[in-house]
Amino acid sequence: MTGSSNSAWTAHVSSSCTTRTRYAKKDRLFAECRSGGVDVLIGSTAKMGVGTNVQTRAVALHHLDCPWRPADLEQRDGRIIRQGNQNPEVQILQYVTKRSFDTYMWQTIERKARFIDQVMHGDVQTRSAEDIKINSTFNASEIKAVSSDNPLLLDKAQADQDLAELENLKTAHDRAQTQLRTAIRTAQTTLDSYRQRIPALREAITQRTDTRGEQFAVNVAGQTFTERAEAAEAIRSHLLRAASSARGRGEAVMMRDLIAVGGLRFDARAWTTRSARPRPSSRCTTRRTTCSCAKNSTRCWA
Repeated sequence: MTGSSNSAWTAHVSSSCTTRTRYAKKDRLFAECRSGGVDVLIGSTAKMGVGTNVQTRAVALHHLDCPWRPADLEQRDGRIIRQGNQNPEVQILQYVTKRSFDTYMWQTIERKARFIDQVMHGDVQTRSAEDIKINSTFNASEIKAVSSDNPLLLDKAQADQDLAELENLKTAHDRAQTQLRTAIRTAQTTLDSYRQRIPALREAITQRTDTRGEQFAVNVAGQTFTERAEAAEAIRSHLLRAASSARGRGEAVMMRDLIAVGGLRFDARAWTTRSARPRPSSRCTTRRTTCSCAKNSTRCWA
């Protein structure tokens, strides 16, 4: 048992040393690339992806194959199109073989890139915008056309791109028109409601009296109060009694001319809403009472 533990510990130490040694060699290699000691560097996307800082003197990037993900292409290009590169211009080259599996690979990349573009650029109501991904997407279409030995695919790719843009514009236009029609109907309904309330409001204005200071007086169910706190408590008591007499949840109880104040009379409507799931430890039912007061067609929510 002891020997087995020592063997496992020795293997772990050896693995850690190997990993440190590998990273040290990799760092020395990248340093030589930045200093100009290495002319050509060949590696996979995984080995030369994130963390590969060799862009200082890089002049050309060669894609010898096509990866499965558009993000891998971005990672590859990011090794040379990167801050710290001393060259004013760089080259990016793709290599394909006509009538080979490269056509399917680039077509797959194109399809994935278009899907990602649609998700990231989801605001179809924008009438004109420059898509930051459209250049790389179209580049994949061009490479697919070249590798398939059919130049007509390039024209089709451009036509598909124009068609998609026009369809998005049409969709945005139709959606905007629908929203505008809905807004017009809503505004017209609101306008008609306000117009119907104007006569009642004008009549209420002529009937109102001053209630400021000591002139305050309110009649609640036939009882007159000169103190605001007492009047509020009386209104609350009537609302609670009316709500408790409701037969079912949400059923309104109307009280005509419950309140008279400032020369105006108000109706009150109260109902009770009960919590759907009361707490197990609570024996009482939570209630919430809502009141609406009305003078003719006007309403005052309390």
